Amino acid sequence: MVRHPCPRPKNGDSFLFRALDCINCNLADQEFNVMQLSESLGMSRSQLYRKILAGTACTPRELIRDVRLCAAERMLAEGESNVTRTMYESGFSSPAYFARSFRERYGVNPSSYLARARRKKILPA
Repeated sequence: MVRHPCPRPKNGDSFLFRALDCINCNLADQEFNVMQLSESLGMSRSQLYRKILAGTACTPRELIRDVRLCAAERMLAEGESNVTRTMYESGFSSPAYFARSFRERYGVNPSSYLARARRKKILPA
């Protein structure tokens, strides 16, 4: 299984820590978006865009998606949930978009990732 590092704040980067905390607190909210993130952090969307781009080299939308994908990967790696439940719990509403995004990041479909995790842990299907 290919593992990519999940977004993490650098030492002393309290802004990015707050942004990631806010995203994680709203993980299952499928309606959570860049506008809500900027409001939660008390700044304009353009200021949020500049700060996140400078700290992570990705856009706020990509950061939200990456945090959701990392959460989904952790849930699937535990092997105790199914793909649909994991998709909704990590904030995705479209199965096609979730599968495509997951495959792009991890190089395998979510169902195959889950099957490998279960085989590795010898968990029941």
